[in-house]
Amino acid sequence: MVAEYSFNHSQLGELIGLERKSEIVQFRGIPFAQIPARFRQSVLSESLPSKSFDSRQPGGFCPQPFQWYPGFWTGTAPEDFPRLEASKADELGCLNLDITAPRTALEGGRKLPVLVFIHGGAFIGGSKSIELGGREVFDGFNVVRTSVDRKQDVIIVTINYRVGVLGFLASKELEAFNKSHGEAVGNYGLHDQARALDWINKFVGGFGGDPENVTIHGTSAGGSSVHYQTLFSPGKFKRAIASSGTMVGIGPRSLSEHQAKFQTYVDKFRDPESEPTQTIDLLQSIPADELVAHNVWTMASPLIDGVWIRGNTMDTLSVDNPPELMIGSCDYERDLFGFILSDSEKTQPQPDDKILQIAREICSANGMLREASTFPASCPAIVEAYGISNALDRPSTAFDGWVALLADVTFRVPPVHVASQHQGSSVFLYEITATNPFVAWPHGYGKANHGVNDSIFFNVAEDQVPAKHLKEWQGAVAAIQGAWLDFCNGQKPWPAFDKEQLGPIYRFENGNDGVLCHSLNELVGEQDAGATSSGDNAGNCQCTSIKEAQEDGHTGPSTCAACLHQVEPADTLTAIADQTVSDQKVVYLDSRESSLEANPLFPNMFPESPNDGQKSKSLEAKIELITIEDAIDTHPTQDSSEQEPKNDVNTQFLLPSLPFLFPVYLPFKAQHKLMVEVQKRLEHLCYAFGQMTMKETLERRGWDCAESAELNDWMDEFLQNRTIFVDMGADYESLEKLFQSVAEIRHTTVLRKRIDSKGIRKFMLDAQDLAELLNVKEHLTIISNLQLTIRVSLLELEENKGQLQSQLNDKLSVIAEKRARLDQVEKAAIAELRKKDYE
Repeated sequence: MVAEYSFNHSQLGELIGLERKSEIVQFRGIPFAQIPARFRQSVLSESLPSKSFDSRQPGGFCPQPFQWYPGFWTGTAPEDFPRLEASKADELGCLNLDITAPRTALEGGRKLPVLVFIHGGAFIGGSKSIELGGREVFDGFNVVRTSVDRKQDVIIVTINYRVGVLGFLASKELEAFNKSHGEAVGNYGLHDQARALDWINKFVGGFGGDPENVTIHGTSAGGSSVHYQTLFSPGKFKRAIASSGTMVGIGPRSLSEHQAKFQTYVDKFRDPESEPTQTIDLLQSIPADELVAHNVWTMASPLIDGVWIRGNTMDTLSVDNPPELMIGSCDYERDLFGFILSDSEKTQPQPDDKILQIAREICSANGMLREASTFPASCPAIVEAYGISNALDRPSTAFDGWVALLADVTFRVPPVHVASQHQGSSVFLYEITATNPFVAWPHGYGKANHGVNDSIFFNVAEDQVPAKHLKEWQGAVAAIQGAWLDFCNGQKPWPAFDKEQLGPIYRFENGNDGVLCHSLNELVGEQDAGATSSGDNAGNCQCTSIKEAQEDGHTGPSTCAACLHQVEPADTLTAIADQTVSDQKVVYLDSRESSLEANPLFPNMFPESPNDGQKSKSLEAKIELITIEDAIDTHPTQDSSEQEPKNDVNTQFLLPSLPFLFPVYLPFKAQHKLMVEVQKRLEHLCYAFGQMTMKETLERRGWDCAESAELNDWMDEFLQNRTIFVDMGADYESLEKLFQSVAEIRHTTVLRKRIDSKGIRKFMLDAQDLAELLNVKEHLTIISNLQLTIRVSLLELEENKGQLQSQLNDKLSVIAEKRARLDQVEKAAIAELRKKDYE
């Protein structure tokens, strides 16, 4: 299935690559540029290092603190995948690329469209050769094979570039250093990408590619890179696809800002007792692995060099004759910031000062914000919409709101901002709601998480997709690959974006049936988008273009630079940030776990829900009564047929005249202790079952005690060995559902998620079902007793809640009576006035 393939390039000479399934050929590790020295600009390579160049293995990547990628899958690669050596860090040899091409292109002298992929990694890490489960996550084989099947043949090229301090460090000292060599200043990684495009323009024709028909594509920092290359490589490509990354979302910084970071970085290496050393000499003398071990960024930023990058707003980042642009994001980008803002070892948020530092760092480079230093406090509407009004100094107390806001500012809103400002070529806007099917990664499973588009597009792990998700996954793959291939082949994937109507926007969903939303309102829902005009909010924020447009007498769409959106700043942003998954539309953030429900991602940072003791119960009742009474006083009554309440954990209570209570919660310490105990008991149960039935698995995985494996690891093994349980009389579908639900117990415990009594009861029933399935007698008894004890406790809590409901109903009845009396008084007064007028 995989065989050696010798190819003679008309300019470069012989390359030895790999042929897969007799139709696709891959060449890896081809050097496209040389690095003369650390912090020097790269120089185009005009030849191969050897007469017969072996390109069967990945090339080196840029040294970085660690190379991380979400653990979406854990299985081994199918036999028809090439067995590749792990790529290694190589500072001066990291600039190489991989080519995947139809064999007919190499042998037939054809000129095919070329798609160049630029990897992400926050500009501090990443590589084209990242492996997971024995396969490269950016392997172009599946895409090229699909292109052949669709008769839209393309060639895929993936490239490396310098990242982190080696790719984006900048200072006055480095500026002088680069100028002394007569070369561009800083932005080494972006110039590396430009050299790759130079190489492709010069040599891709010998592989059957058309240098006049190149499309570039990237995700996250790769998407931002794609956008930057419109400045660095004008005319070298025809189209661009920027996924979850733009020049304004991951924006550039001034030299003075870089200088401050540079000084902090250099101080880590200076020895105050040693003789003074020239700064550049010092940095060049340090081994690469030691140099990159000290990271100074959450996300690295390019330099505003005054030549290629003249500023950080769209008016300073435009070019003449820009390429056609396809741009968009994923629905659940916030998983990345949940990771960044968390202490992974303690499974809780970072300290408040650290969260605020990261937030300031991210927002300060954002090209949409007029006053980044005071954002978001300077925008009350946004602060309120994200539920962080009381958490501006203590972000850990509204963790989920801060995570969502930063994700939207960085990834989700910029595509609309860019599309509305872009001039000179067509823009095609999209959003991805197709979800991640890989159960091994609970942070993204079942969500359109950051970067899920790469997993879908490259489709290297379809064998790891659970059967129940396979049809939807294959549909999403076909839709996204098809749209990308259409675009590469010069076809319009859907109608171009219209600035006046703020649409259309294409939504990729699970399955092959996406939705073309003709406007932003249609995408996010009419109630959420369009509720507020720019004039209504201009006094509540620091909007540059809205105020300027009003002064000029312009009433058409304009960009609210502080509130991040067009015309309807606060409500539209809120809608984009957290569009409802259900058909019901709730005021503000319908799908978010709100702090008001004590249900953030890390609820231990919130006060516990007081359910223990009569005084606490009374206080809770008063709070609920006051809250709902205030809601009734401040919101006019609406026809209840228009909007029915969702009486579950995700429902906001700020709805007009809708009496319902919060879910019943255990005090969080008690809940977490319970979940830890349940997880521990189930892990002991699974290990006992494994000792009796799955000894080979224990030996293979090295699990020599109950603490060796976590609950989700066991559920993965049980899913892969379902035949054991089918032989016991269980059916596949029920088993899969049970194992996935039990794995969620561990997810809830580790992430310290807040769940209500209904969720706890469900988990305990799942635990009981698993215990009965595995049928280890002593553990079955333990789980059964635990389940019974919890059930009794929850019933008692719910009885107390019933008493509160009764009190609430009485209070609401009094309110209704008072309102009715006021209505009667008002009617009588009106009648009296009319009578006097008549007389």
